[in-house]
Amino acid sequence: MRLLVDGPRAGATNMAIDEALMDRGRRGDVTLRLYRWEPGCLSFGRNQTARGRYDGDRAAELGYEVVRRPTGGRSVLHHRELTYAVTAPADWGSLRDVYVRINRALAAGLRLLGVDASVQDGSDGPAPRPTVRACFRDPLPGELTAAGRKLAGSAQWREAGALLQHGSLLLHNDQVVVERLRIGGPA
Repeated sequence: MRLLVDGPRAGATNMAIDEALMDRGRRGDVTLRLYRWEPGCLSFGRNQTARGRYDGDRAAELGYEVVRRPTGGRSVLHHRELTYAVTAPADWGSLRDVYVRINRALAAGLRLLGVDASVQDGSDGPAPRPTVRACFRDPLPGELTAAGRKLAGSAQWREAGALLQHGSLLLHNDQVVVERLRIGGPA
């Protein structure tokens, strides 16, 4: 596995780099990329309805960009967190197996740093449908948790023989901003 540690970049640039790394995955390479976002950015999952549900002008007023991720899942504020991307050949395992394998590796790494992290039980069920709720509101089966709270949100996308899994590891919980950006949500 190749490790890339990148500096902070704009949302669209981060997504373009991750999609480009999928080309290496198609050739058999496995890459772990760690990065940050500057400026902060609200990202929406591939299949999440965002238009008419979030206030892009308010996000801009608060200094946040808005971007669509190629991976699934729900909205995430990328501000004070660390994002990872794993790209690999699609035959690296089933979607669920790879998802859980990566989250177990993250939990093991966090435990080495003194965090009592684990993977939420019940990872055999289907992935939930995306909703307007923020990604970090509910820990779902197979996700990284500590003391019953979700530590990392992760989502995966597969195309043309490669996979990309994104995840965000919260360093500070700013995710309440996502709810404030919802149209009709808390002010």
